Amino acid sequence: DLNLIDSDIHNNFRFAIRLEQSDEIDIFNNNIYNNQSHGIYGTDSNCSISNNSIYDNVGTGIYTYSYGSYLISNNVINNNISHGIRLISQSTADIVNNAIYENSSYGICVEHGSSVDIRKNKIYNNVYYGIAFNDNSLANIRDNIIYHNQHYGIYVPNGNTANIYNTIFWENSYNSIVFNGNGYIGYNCFSYNEAEGLGLPSAFGEVITVNANGDPADTWSNIFIDPMLTDIEGGDFTPLEGSPVIDAGSPDYLDPDGSISDIGLIYFDQGTTPPTINSISADNTSGSFPLPVQFYSDFSGPVTSFEWDFG
Repeated sequence: DLNLIDSDIHNNFRFAIRLEQSDEIDIFNNNIYNNQSHGIYGTDSNCSISNNSIYDNVGTGIYTYSYGSYLISNNVINNNISHGIRLISQSTADIVNNAIYENSSYGICVEHGSSVDIRKNKIYNNVYYGIAFNDNSLANIRDNIIYHNQHYGIYVPNGNTANIYNTIFWENSYNSIVFNGNGYIGYNCFSYNEAEGLGLPSAFGEVITVNANGDPADTWSNIFIDPMLTDIEGGDFTPLEGSPVIDAGSPDYLDPDGSISDIGLIYFDQGTTPPTINSISADNTSGSFPLPVQFYSDFSGPVTSFEWDFG
């Protein structure tokens, strides 16, 4: 095992960090910048890359190749000359809770049979696509906000599969999604630009019904409306009270307050209703020592633990 923590790694002639057939590597809380190739290059490795700032590298921020498995979480990945993250040749990754922005090509590029779970990310202001796929790759994409990318928000060509849900698309320069592959697009919020492509689900974008909140939607519960977030340009993606994204996400997922999932990166906290005590009783209330007593309780609402206080 190897931990690389709390370092500044910069101005190297090629990669800042190169991993080959490495296992159980933890790259945590580093500044990785101004290197003449990729910030992190991994091949056939298992690695956690978290809480780093990866920026101003001449190549890609994080580049993985050939069968590796990666957890990429809580990083800031920006201003790299190529992609923010690129996975190729059957790499797998969980990409969670990162800020990926202002990279000179794609925010995330997934290629050559790679498989990825992309959730809870801010992906914005990249020069080309926010997320792009190529050559039989697979992705699940949920709970993100994808905005202000200078071409498409997500590009899914033929031969690739992407399941896209619970994501907000806002003001990408061209279409939010170009979808010529396979997969699912449901429970998303589109503002200003929608989607095109031969692989779109039947009747996508035809606002002919309402969702569970009663807002106009297509048959896949996508809505095409201002998401009413606190301050998108300022980076506060919390839904305002009355926002149409509240409880408009997939019912297969719940928010921490127990409500149906919201669309987007941040959920609107509706609070947790405290339990109601209907009754508390005991089978023996008097007698001689030692007196065994069995207590009984009846509660309504969420209860996770009990604590008795006998004074």
